[in-house]
Amino acid sequence: MASPHGTHFTYTKAALQKGKHVLCEKPLAFTKKEAKALFTLAKKNNLVLMEGLWYCGVGPWCED
Repeated sequence: MASPHGTHFTYTKAALQKGKHVLCEKPLAFTKKEAKALFTLAKKNNLVLMEGLWYCGVGPWCED
């Protein structure tokens, strides 16, 4: 999910409700309550929900 930050919760929730695994760009949600709701929905439906983060220096794509 790469969209304006204000849409992440709504779009991610809709995708999970349709039975889709979701990789959402940060921020996943604006509040702890929203994040918990998304992870609860994913777990209930046996789906993968991840927040996409890039860390320089971690993993082969960041090696010098």
